[in-house]
Amino acid sequence: MASRGYKMSKELARYAGRPAQADSDFLVSAQMVIETLDECVRSSGDPDFMFAFALWLDLKAFGPVTLLWEQCPDLKHGGIVGDRFIQTVNAAVSNSCELFEDEAHLVHDVIPSCRKRADQFLLGECVFVVRLMRMVMGESWSPLRVEIGFPYLGNPRLLESFFRCPITFNAERFVIIQARSELEQPLNGSDPALRLFFENYLERKLATLSLRLEWQIERIVAANLEDGRATLDNVAGLLGMSGRTLQRRLAASGSSFTKMLNSVRRRVALAYLEENPDRRITDLGYRLGYSDISTVSRFLSTNFDAKGRDLRLRLKRETGAA
Repeated sequence: MASRGYKMSKELARYAGRPAQADSDFLVSAQMVIETLDECVRSSGDPDFMFAFALWLDLKAFGPVTLLWEQCPDLKHGGIVGDRFIQTVNAAVSNSCELFEDEAHLVHDVIPSCRKRADQFLLGECVFVVRLMRMVMGESWSPLRVEIGFPYLGNPRLLESFFRCPITFNAERFVIIQARSELEQPLNGSDPALRLFFENYLERKLATLSLRLEWQIERIVAANLEDGRATLDNVAGLLGMSGRTLQRRLAASGSSFTKMLNSVRRRVALAYLEENPDRRITDLGYRLGYSDISTVSRFLSTNFDAKGRDLRLRLKRETGAA
């Protein structure tokens, strides 16, 4: 901000001047990172600021995660590695890869509690990920399509010249779409010994991070809602423990998996409706991982009080239910 001549807002001034502490395990709140980037765009008045920032970022700036990603034999393995260790960089990130006949959709998101001001962060992540892809696939690589989940107010030609593919603005999600066959295309220069070294290092780092268990659960649940894998046993397995152990740890903090699952669903629903109040309620049901209309109706009735009645009526009109 300062180098581009923009005046710091009061909100940004709270963060300015903090010691970098690059040689330590100094942790910054993931929510603070997301809100700071959003505030940079707001206070600068420059809608292209985040795009310029994402281009300026050093690809190696995220240390072992990027270095490990470089050593993966193919992009499929890189996606597994990224999902496993991304929380050592930012605990709020929640990404997934959805496979279709000949396409792979890389969906970028954050946990629901950070979603409200995350548009700029997610735009930057899409730009940064494409830069990473070109680092291993070659500078000529481009996605098939890109979807940007908000009405971009900057110069769309800047994004078009960077992505070099069709872009849908104000989409429902932030998605990079590539050919599915590229996931298993061998990458040149991968080193198995270096890959093992960085994996071991990040496993140790992951084990020592003092991330709140609730944040980790929220992140995993949010990423697995749609495909029905946000179950106790699956989430516990991804956290490296049994379902019984996870329940016991949550009970010790006065919570339960059922409460957390419902809390994430409610936050996802609120974010969905805040972004566009006229969205279809049936689509919300799929987003929450429900396949049965009556279950969606009960969820709305239980979690939205008086407003739930209007949402249920809309659901009935959409589905033709009696």
